[in-house]
Amino acid sequence: MYSNKDRALRILEKIQYGPSFVSWGDLKREAFAFIAEVHGYNPRNKGCLACNIKAVNILRGLADMPPIGEEASESLRSRRLHICRGVAGDGSDACEHLAWPGLNCGLCGCFVDVKATFARFRCPINKWPSK
Repeated sequence: MYSNKDRALRILEKIQYGPSFVSWGDLKREAFAFIAEVHGYNPRNKGCLACNIKAVNILRGLADMPPIGEEASESLRSRRLHICRGVAGDGSDACEHLAWPGLNCGLCGCFVDVKATFARFRCPINKWPSK
């Protein structure tokens, strides 16, 4: 039986990924099942780039490796989510593209709470600050 670290390393060695892409090959189902089992992360939209990068970063964390991509500060992430929800304090309404209750974007299909975590991701209608 493999340890979680060994299982994560085995998956990481067989997939291709970078800061803006993930190619799982035939390991996607196995990888997401493993991640759900050990970390509890199980996104509904496994085609979402931000969700896939988060999954790779979970595997990298299990393998004692640093994450790929630059994560946004908690302050930036919070400001972005407040903008989407219409509670930014600037008088603007919630984004008309935000689908409840899953908090996914009706334009790009990403889960906003995950996408807001990465500094390099942008709102498809340019509502988010970058810093």
